[in-house]
Amino acid sequence: MITLLVEDETKIEETLSKKDNSYRIGNRHCKIGRLEEIPISNVLVNDLSVTELLMLLKSN
Repeated sequence: MITLLVEDETKIEETLSKKDNSYRIGNRHCKIGRLEEIPISNVLVNDLSVTELLMLLKSN
């Protein structure tokens, strides 16, 4: 499971391709199998990338 912090659903694939080098946008073998929105309070800091952490800190 990979945790992503995105502003809206349209940026999920782009963010995933940046976080996971094996994910390729448009590749028929790369598909998102399950998508679940979770509260930010349930996300561990070590699950976030530096970019995601900075985005979170700037929003507060």
